[in-house]
Amino acid sequence: MRIVLWLWLCAGTLPLSGQPRGLEFLRFQPDAVSLALGTTHVAASEAEALAAQGNPALLGLYPQWRGGLGYQAWIGQTGRVALALSGPVGPRTGWSVLLEVAGPLYAENEGARFGRIGLACGHRLASWLALGLSSALALERLPEGSRRTVLLTGSLWASPRPYLRIGLKLEHTGRPRGPVPFPESARTSGYLGLGLDVLHLRTAEGLSLLLVRCLGEGLVASGSGWEGRAGLELWLPGTWLVLRAGYRSGPYRGPSLGLGLEARGWSVAYAWAPFPGGYGTTHSISLSTRWP
Repeated sequence: MRIVLWLWLCAGTLPLSGQPRGLEFLRFQPDAVSLALGTTHVAASEAEALAAQGNPALLGLYPQWRGGLGYQAWIGQTGRVALALSGPVGPRTGWSVLLEVAGPLYAENEGARFGRIGLACGHRLASWLALGLSSALALERLPEGSRRTVLLTGSLWASPRPYLRIGLKLEHTGRPRGPVPFPESARTSGYLGLGLDVLHLRTAEGLSLLLVRCLGEGLVASGSGWEGRAGLELWLPGTWLVLRAGYRSGPYRGPSLGLGLEARGWSVAYAWAPFPGGYGTTHSISLSTRWP
C-alpha cells in the first residue's frame, strides 16, 4: 500500500484587532481549486483532500488515496500549516475516511494562534448517491487566553443525470468554550447550502474534449442571511490547462480567478481572490495527486 501525506502550507493576513470572527476564518477550505471557483464545493464532482472536510459526501465517490502540498497567502500577517490524508476503508466497502490537521494560524502583530483538527467519513449508497459526516475541533489561542469550538458538517450528494450533480450541506458551529468570551453577535452558528455542478462535453479537434463546468450554490447562514456562490471551469482541448473563475456574495464577497495543470493523476492549481473592507487579497497554490 502506498501512503502519501499532504502538507499544505498556508500563509495569510487577517487583522484580528476588532475582529472577533477569527473562528469564521477557519471555514475557508485551503485548496486552490475551490477558492478559484468562488469557494463552491457543496456539489463539486471533484475534491482535494482538504476540500472534503467541507463536503464529506465526496469521500464516498472516489475509492482512492488522496493527498497534496499547498501554500496559501492570506490577508495581513497570518499563516497556517495543514496536513490531510484521505483514502478508502477496505476494498469494496464504499467507505472513505479523512484526517485533517491545520495550524498554527497566527497573526504576528496580535500574538494570536488558531488551529483545527478534523475527521470525516463518506459512504457511497448507490452509483448516483453518497452521504458524509465530518467533525472538527477549532482551537484559538489569544493573548487573553484560549477557547475551543466544535464544527459539525453533514452533506448529501446525488447525480440523477451524467452531467448534473446536486449537493445539500448542513453545518453547525458549537458554542465556543474557554476563559475568553466569544460575542454571540459575531458567531455564525450554522450554514444550510444547496449546490449544482453541471458539466458539458463537446468534441473538438479529433479526440480532444472541451469540458465546461458550471457550479452554483446558495447558503443560508444564521445571523448573516443568504449568500450566493458561483464558479466556471474550462478545460482547453489538446492541453492540460484548466481555467477557473468564480464569484461569491456575503461578508467576503468578490471575484476569484485561477488556473491549473492536470495530467496522469497529478494537478497543480493556483487561485487569487480579493476581499472587501481593506482585508487585501488571497493567493493559493496547491499540488495534489491521487492513487492508484
